[in-house]
Amino acid sequence: MMDTIHKRYSLSMKPVNFRQLDLNLLRVFDEVMAERNLTRAADNLAMTQPAVSNALRRLREALQDDLVRRNGYGVEPTAKALALWPTVRTALAQLRESVAPGMFEPLTAQDTFILAMSDATAAKLMPALVDRLNQAAPNISMRVLPLTTRDPRAMIERGDADMAIGDWAGQDPGMGSPLLGGGGTTPTPPTQPGTGRQRVVERKAQR
Repeated sequence: MMDTIHKRYSLSMKPVNFRQLDLNLLRVFDEVMAERNLTRAADNLAMTQPAVSNALRRLREALQDDLVRRNGYGVEPTAKALALWPTVRTALAQLRESVAPGMFEPLTAQDTFILAMSDATAAKLMPALVDRLNQAAPNISMRVLPLTTRDPRAMIERGDADMAIGDWAGQDPGMGSPLLGGGGTTPTPPTQPGTGRQRVVERKAQR
């Protein structure tokens, strides 16, 4: 997996000395990319913001790219950062699962999850979800991306999002799983068009 990172950049810049690359810098890069904000990334990593900035500086020098640039109250990734991030995120997830497998502990977990959904769906689901997470998983962060496709499986496979929520009535019946509605009722299967029911497509855990 790490070889893929090296090969992706070998054609566009001077070779990176991978043996001297501090892999901890990739954890910082992943968190900054997920949050698009240095302060929130630092909080999630239990680091100070100057330490995160210093880690980014070292990674910029190693990869010979700005990676992120300031934009308002956050940061905007460069094209090379966007190309690199899915590989880094997948590699870190695989390493984390291999080194520290086990049950998900919501009270202590400090993961960042990226959800893809429409603005209308976000308006309905996110307020209650945020309240629930604040109680059950206070250190979990979420970032919502706009869902602009009728088939989100490709963006899930690329690692652009961890989960997509939408109404895919009439699409592949095997695409995703139903999202339970109010009162514990099971939504109408997606093969019946016009139901407006939500289904979830999520990335499978790497083991």
